[in-house]
Amino acid sequence: AAALGPPVVAVSLSSGSGCVLASVFATPSPLVEDDGTARFVRISDTIAISHSGVSADGRAVIAAAQRMAVEHAYTFDEDDVPIDVFLEELSALFQRYTMKAGSRPFGCSVLVAHLPLTDNFEDAATSNGNRYCRLYRIDPSGAVQMITPICCIGGGNGDEIAQALEERGCAEAASIEDAETILLDVLRTELEKDSMTSMETEQRPRLAFLSSSLTRERGLAVRKVLPVDTAIDTDSNS
Repeated sequence: AAALGPPVVAVSLSSGSGCVLASVFATPSPLVEDDGTARFVRISDTIAISHSGVSADGRAVIAAAQRMAVEHAYTFDEDDVPIDVFLEELSALFQRYTMKAGSRPFGCSVLVAHLPLTDNFEDAATSNGNRYCRLYRIDPSGAVQMITPICCIGGGNGDEIAQALEERGCAEAASIEDAETILLDVLRTELEKDSMTSMETEQRPRLAFLSSSLTRERGLAVRKVLPVDTAIDTDSNS
């Protein structure tokens, strides 16, 4: 089930300025503007999370993740939950549901983006002191993988999308805006390939996307990119 959701792709910029994320925005009817499921959610100033798979499961996981952050802030008087603590607790939540009687595993995967604050580079970064945003994937089993600079979850041709992004140099883009442009262009191109072989030209869907960026200056910013290539700014929990 986790592989049946829309693809969610994140790219960490090698400059350390942040990361960009994008997902297909689809609703059951043109009359429906939103399905009520937030795809990109702020957990703290340094952590953002996304999901793909069964929407109800994704909402439950997101709510649990937000609760973890609030409880940590209340208990330890810290604004930001350490990324290792957050990943451990979220992974344990997934793993518990693989063994819980009368329950089933979560039918979703989660993508976590972590951007260390300026004064926490040495503590939060890897041993080589890099400042870049790190991307993590949590599977329904609870397994955690750090996949940087390009991480894909959900359905679609994840390997082909990642390869196309590497060839276009998305992670080496000069700015967040340039990286977002490349990411959306690659996503649109790769996803349209699937429909070209099975549909007539007039029947091919016009794809819309949710695009997001995580930076130190703005935090998590989300916008909707419509098929007519116009964008609507939304709040940070979209």
